[in-house]
Amino acid sequence: MEQKLNPGTSWYLDVLRGAAAIVVLLGHAGQGFFSQGLPWMPKVAHEMVVIFFVLSGFVMSYVVSRGRSHWQDYLVARFSRIASVAYPALVVTIICDFIGRRIAPDFYAEIARSGGYWGRILLSFFFLQQSGPLAASPGSNTPFWSLAYEVWYYIFLGLWLFVPGQRRRAAQLLLGAVVAGPKILLLMPVWLLGVFAHKLSLRNAPWIGFSGFLFVVTTVLLGAILTGHATGYGYQGDWQAGPPLFFSAGYLVDYVVGLLVAVHILVADQLMKYWRCEQVSKPVNRITRYLADRSFSLYAFHMPLLYLVAVSLPYQKDNPLQVAAVLCLVIFIVLALHWVTEKRRPAWQQTAQRALRYFEGLRSPASPR
Repeated sequence: MEQKLNPGTSWYLDVLRGAAAIVVLLGHAGQGFFSQGLPWMPKVAHEMVVIFFVLSGFVMSYVVSRGRSHWQDYLVARFSRIASVAYPALVVTIICDFIGRRIAPDFYAEIARSGGYWGRILLSFFFLQQSGPLAASPGSNTPFWSLAYEVWYYIFLGLWLFVPGQRRRAAQLLLGAVVAGPKILLLMPVWLLGVFAHKLSLRNAPWIGFSGFLFVVTTVLLGAILTGHATGYGYQGDWQAGPPLFFSAGYLVDYVVGLLVAVHILVADQLMKYWRCEQVSKPVNRITRYLADRSFSLYAFHMPLLYLVAVSLPYQKDNPLQVAAVLCLVIFIVLALHWVTEKRRPAWQQTAQRALRYFEGLRSPASPR
């Protein structure tokens, strides 16, 4: 039986997705290269990625629970979702870096201090830039690291669902784990928390009072962490993503944040069973959907554009109005790019389907004449 996502839950997931993308953008815009800082904005861009991972696990569990997918459908859907934004983002990164290096070569030399620019671009094209001991961001697009994690979680889920035979499945999962490496595996429990939250959401809804209590508790705890008020309890939001674990270095805190987010989404889903999404005003609902639909583009494109704008436009970084104006320019460019990325996803699906048919034709024996 096909499981349908509650419209209220879908709306709330859109709220979280859009808000997380905006916080990442503002967090990076508050760095010294772009502005003199945004003192009201805590350094929680990484924690927003944790929220993205939990959301992804929840949504993917819902997608596969519908029970109509074959491995070809799964591959086409996941490829088109990632490729429609990730590959254009690599192209935009190359263009921005090419222009930026000619305007401020010393500044861009610091960004690409690890060298091997085209090698890192090639690794990122295959989403291998975080595999094993590697931590190779493609040029100025440092947020691209999380896409490698996401792709590998899709691969593991696909192997689990579609590889026949326990031994064969275990062998391929083990091979995938070896190629992915420990950093990606360390944050996979965060993604799985979203999967478990969705599985639990399919059970009978608990007493509304209990769900409401957990919703308030998780909201308060997440608010304390994400606004920096939990530092007195051992949480430090500005940890350094250094070797050997790089962006997985804070995995213990990520587990705590991921658990709180998963519980928060679970109880929000239960509460939505008592509340109709139609009660949201139409303007609010349109804004929410608009931002959610563009959240992936906002995440994947903003960093190289911020760097390029910072070195090419003559604005004062200590002037809030000028900073806000150039930030709006970056947002406008990203929103425009949405029309050639996520809006073009059907074309990527058709390309993937044609490629599958081609390779299946190569594998099939020639028909007798």
